[in-house]
Formats: sequence, C-alpha cells, structure tokens
Amino acid sequence: MRSPITLTAIALVGLGVHPTASATYREGCTVKYETESGWSTGYQVQCNYTTGSELNMATTSFNYQPLSVYAVVFWQQHEASVIQMQGVFLCGFEATSGCVSSFMAIRGTDQQGRIWKVCAPSLMLC
Repeated sequence: MRSPITLTAIALVGLGVHPTASATYREGCTVKYETESGWSTGYQVQCNYTTGSELNMATTSFNYQPLSVYAVVFWQQHEASVIQMQGVFLCGFEATSGCVSSFMAIRGTDQQGRIWKVCAPSLMLC
C-alpha cells in the first residue's frame, strides 16, 4: 500500500503543478516504490515533472535543489509524492518533455527517503 507525503491544501495549490500550470510538463507514467521484498505494484498515474527552482518559487521555500528534476504525483486530495529524480537532466530552470524523456526507468527518492522508479508510458517493463 502506498503512503504518499501528505501536504496541506494550500501547499498543493502553491506547488504550481496543478493542471493549469504552464511550467510543468505532464504525462502519464507508471511509478513503483521499493519495499523490503522488492518493488511495489506499478501505479499508472499522471506525472507532473518540474524543477526544484519551480518548486522553490511556488512554495516560497528553498527546500528543493534548483537544478534537480522532480516528479510530483497527486494521489488524492491533499496527498502527493514529490520524487527527486536521479540522473542528469538538461532542463535548466524549467522542465520540458525533451529534458525528462528516458528509455529506462528513472530512480528517485521522495522526501521520506523512499526509493521510487518512474517509467515513461513507452516502457514495456517498469
């Protein structure tokens, strides 16, 4: 069972990754998190890719690495996972489709230290 980071309603709107945001790249994806016995079931969700710089501006904080890329997954009202993706992404200060595409599963870590796999819809296996 997933246990996403719980955020307040104000923070969710403040993240700037809701459907009307322009600086966030969105696409369907499959995400899994690591468990003691392997990987969880894959969840087919909407991934909202954004940079740490964008998250810092939206949340008026310095909690995110400015040049890192994050996948934000909204589970239900007031719940989201913010996954800092590992790897080299040439996004600069704005996430776009060209800078987050990958032919392999991308690993990442959420704010609770949980390890995730984020897979593009074109991947057969995640």
